[in-house]
Amino acid sequence: MNLKLHRCTEGFIVIFIILLFTAAYFDEPGLLFISSSLGLFITSRYWIFLFRIKKIADSCTINRKLEKKVFRQGNLLKVNTEISITSETGINIQYSENPVAGIIFNHGEISKNISENAIQTCNLIYWIIPIIHGNIRFAYGELLFSDLFFSSTLHLSKNNYTNPEIRIVPVPFFEKETILSTRGDKENEKANILQGFSIRSYREYIPGDDIRKIDWKLTAKYDNLYVREYSGMQNKPPLIIADLPEQGTSYKPEGLQSIIRAITGIIENKNYLKENLSILVISGPNIISMVLDEYDHAKCMELVTRYLHPQIRNHHLYRVKKRSDIREELKQIRDQKKENFSINDNNFFERKSTIYLKVLMEKENTHFSNQISKILTMHNPEEIVFYSLCEGDVSHIQEILKQSHYRNIRFTLKIPSKNYPEFMKKAGIYLKGEKIEMIQ
Repeated sequence: MNLKLHRCTEGFIVIFIILLFTAAYFDEPGLLFISSSLGLFITSRYWIFLFRIKKIADSCTINRKLEKKVFRQGNLLKVNTEISITSETGINIQYSENPVAGIIFNHGEISKNISENAIQTCNLIYWIIPIIHGNIRFAYGELLFSDLFFSSTLHLSKNNYTNPEIRIVPVPFFEKETILSTRGDKENEKANILQGFSIRSYREYIPGDDIRKIDWKLTAKYDNLYVREYSGMQNKPPLIIADLPEQGTSYKPEGLQSIIRAITGIIENKNYLKENLSILVISGPNIISMVLDEYDHAKCMELVTRYLHPQIRNHHLYRVKKRSDIREELKQIRDQKKENFSINDNNFFERKSTIYLKVLMEKENTHFSNQISKILTMHNPEEIVFYSLCEGDVSHIQEILKQSHYRNIRFTLKIPSKNYPEFMKKAGIYLKGEKIEMIQ
């Protein structure tokens, strides 16, 4: 138990000492009586405080409820802690849960103030992630008491306060053998159960750590055991983009059905593998809806049934020339001016370059370009899988291609087989070696 004095108590003690020495020095019985009374008052308040907090602590019961007693290492575990305690007037009480070594607090409420002069029953609901395996008991809870003069912290560490015991089963009992070799896996700087290859940090050895992770150079240098902590692994799914035809225009319905079947199959496969999924639905340069890193595959299926049909296009890009293309043509004009041309030709190139420079000065990026840039920055995919009929204007595909090249994101274009021959006639206009696949 840690006892702390409040400032008013420290002030009383200082006054008591001053009065006591003054009474002894000047031989003043009155000052001696006052100092003795003050000392007796502080001492009595101290013993009353100890008696009351002991009475409150004896009335405290803690009951933790878990979803299950056997749990998988690295998964979220919900804890519902019920605290029953009898408080008294004039004493403020706060209860706090303390994390166990090897368990990470994720989110929720782990402390609560308890009102005075009542039998209180309150609940703390929070989520934890166990990162070690074995049989684990909860750590001690803390009761913080305070009144006008003193404050004290009491650790509740007996077995009846640290129940229940949970069994954490190691990840390898559940881990898929291909989890580290599937396309899209990459290292993550956060601590994770699935170990990467890069060393994230070093820390002191804790009993139960794998001795294979001990760094013997640091151990010899500091004469203390140190272990390596590795970066975790996370699976980064590809960003699936479904490009829908414009409502009111002619298109091949069987091609759109092929795209819907392909995306539905991906959702079912991800649901079976318990993996997350990212889908972006667009219609030309119009973003319709999206889900990013979604584990609830019912939401993904709802997105398919609700939005995968021809959509109204409020915006078009076929009148917009890309800034990069304008710069490229401007460079060609400047190179051509160096050659021997007539005066009329030079005047024409001069006029054209003036117009292009004016456009570059005034023109800003399109709203669609900014939206795609934000999505790719936020999601940061390793690959984009683009489903489209590729009918009509394809300027929006060029915009996404440009941004994927800039970020070194792999791009795969998937087209229905009936649209493939017609598409290949114009593919060379804007494709630069991207992977193209047919879907049935």
